[in-house]
Amino acid sequence: YEVGAKATWADGRVITNLAAFKNDYDDQQAQFVGVIPGVGFVSTFFNVAESEAYGLELEKRFAPGNDWFFDVSLGWLKTEVLEDNLAQESAGLASVEIGRELANAPEITGNVAVRKDFQLQEGKLLSLQLDARYVDERLYDILDTPVRRFTTTDPSYLLLGANAMLAFGPEGKYAVSVWGKNLGNEIYFMKAQDFDGLNGGASLFPGNPRTFGLSVSAEF
Repeated sequence: YEVGAKATWADGRVITNLAAFKNDYDDQQAQFVGVIPGVGFVSTFFNVAESEAYGLELEKRFAPGNDWFFDVSLGWLKTEVLEDNLAQESAGLASVEIGRELANAPEITGNVAVRKDFQLQEGKLLSLQLDARYVDERLYDILDTPVRRFTTTDPSYLLLGANAMLAFGPEGKYAVSVWGKNLGNEIYFMKAQDFDGLNGGASLFPGNPRTFGLSVSAEF
């Protein structure tokens, strides 16, 4: 279920998008990888009997003039497992904790970008941008336990980026960009898997460290 509104203000200089939503899940598919006592190492899919997610999303763009652009987006999300059928299906060998949040569902997310364009001679365009992305703490494994949750929890993190782009040619069809990502060299993870029962191990997949690059593009 979703309801929202999109509006343009101040002669097009301000654009606002707002949405509220609620999702009800029945038999949501999830994956289990680990060791079940008396069974051994298992990699299989199962269904979470019932869960829900609801939240708000806001996007706003402000162009005050003189080729300045400000973009902001915010998200608020709440998730919860309402019913578990895995314990019954596995004869009590595995279960999903009732009341816990879903995997990979940070409560707060946000993006901010500031861009300044410079109109150069011969139709060239130089764009300079700074941006930041915030992601709240999130859990990765829907079958983790409170005792071992520290191995599958990604703390909140903030990623900073910068980009300088020069567009040229007919209608700016060619572009060269120099960019940097994760300028603060923040340590964060894209995925984590808890192997509870397998010598207490966990597998963590880190995100990219501080990265710089050069991109060239052309439109046809």
